[in-house]
Amino acid sequence: MYLMLTNFTDSDVPIMDAFVSSTAWAGMWLLTKRKLENWIWLNVSNLVAIPLLFHKNLILFSILTLFLFVVAVFGYFDWKKELENSHAKPAFI
Repeated sequence: MYLMLTNFTDSDVPIMDAFVSSTAWAGMWLLTKRKLENWIWLNVSNLVAIPLLFHKNLILFSILTLFLFVVAVFGYFDWKKELENSHAKPAFI
């Protein structure tokens, strides 16, 4: 991703752009597998993307990403609670 960004775009921060893209991709891939860890990757991606978007003067996208970060934090805790509840229930009821 970094090599593509340095060779084919005019990004002034290709390492950070590659990091955000890679962690978001990993989070979405884990989401398709219904893994709890997807929220961690998405939160890391959003957390790094917020100041990155602000740096690029994309203020509204930065605010949107901040909102998505908050939603993803709640998503993590909701999924974790659901997983814990599903393991506590007896199998044959």
